[in-house]
Amino acid sequence: MAILSRTGTRSIAFVLCLAWFFCQFKVGLAKGLHKVPDPSGAHPAAPLGGHQKPPGPLPAGPGAQHKTHGAARLGTIFNVLQFGARSGARQSQSQPFVRTWRAACDFNGPASVVVPPGVFTLAETVFQGPCKGPPPTSITVQIQGTLKAVGDPSEYSDKYWISVEHVNGLLITGSGTIDGSGPSVWKYDDCKGNTNCASLPSSMYFNEVQNAQIKGLRFLDSMGFHMHISNCAEFSIIGVHINAPRDSPNTDGMHISRSSKVKVLRTTIGTGDDCISIGQGAVDVTPSLVKLSDITYEDIRGTSSTPTAVSLSCSPGAACDNLMLNNINLQPKIPTMRLDATCTNAKVKYIGCQFPPPCAPHPP
Repeated sequence: MAILSRTGTRSIAFVLCLAWFFCQFKVGLAKGLHKVPDPSGAHPAAPLGGHQKPPGPLPAGPGAQHKTHGAARLGTIFNVLQFGARSGARQSQSQPFVRTWRAACDFNGPASVVVPPGVFTLAETVFQGPCKGPPPTSITVQIQGTLKAVGDPSEYSDKYWISVEHVNGLLITGSGTIDGSGPSVWKYDDCKGNTNCASLPSSMYFNEVQNAQIKGLRFLDSMGFHMHISNCAEFSIIGVHINAPRDSPNTDGMHISRSSKVKVLRTTIGTGDDCISIGQGAVDVTPSLVKLSDITYEDIRGTSSTPTAVSLSCSPGAACDNLMLNNINLQPKIPTMRLDATCTNAKVKYIGCQFPPPCAPHPP
């Protein structure tokens, strides 16, 4: 799906899936997951389920086994409240979260980190593997509450807010929200006019993670990318919702680089930049049934080195809707070459000059 042109001496590739003014990547909604009770009962004011058990020690040994919807085993539960995290606190709760992760990751058996309902403020946070749980899922993270980023760029030394690294067999699930606090830091983004700018942190960065599933979460207003997937393999994003204003800077829904066998399914993305951007070294990336709508190409001028100067090619299962081409003027690089335009599964509106002439839609 591309509009190909040439401005001056350099070719321009407008990739429909990867660059637009406001993208809409819409396939479906994910159903919420069953909430799991806290077996310790240490914090009855914020249970995850409908029953409680007598108070018990922090989970350090074998615990009661629980099942989520779909019979996935949670194993021993490590609730962040038991490790000192406080909902509603203005100070960063990163240290209690890391302590919870460390205990679950080092546990010799199925283990789950549970974030109950509430709002938890986090600064830069790193969750390191490898974890000791048995395959296929060495650790599960269930998020029912909201993780909210500290809205101060000086709190972040690297290009991420939350990082998960060196894990084989990861499941992050739940109906919780990852709130990047973007509106408080977007004013510091100067990358449009500064090629040496420092990128704002990604909300979640996955590095060297294999056999992973990210399911059901809601990402909101990232500072930079909402998700950055790097050096990963067998990685699935299922039923995730990503949202940021159309004028938010560089808030890609997902940036995928140096990764293989990545699948994006039943996911909704609406951001101010690329919905999914694919960097160098990524192979076997499979978005399924991508729905694109409300995209405008305006005042495009230049030359084309190929006969097909404009090509709009959309999914047969989810046709592109409300595409707008306004004042397109592309001339052939070779004067004798005739230019044309093609459209497949795309509903296009035209305004102003159109050269090459508007395309005749191809049937599905």
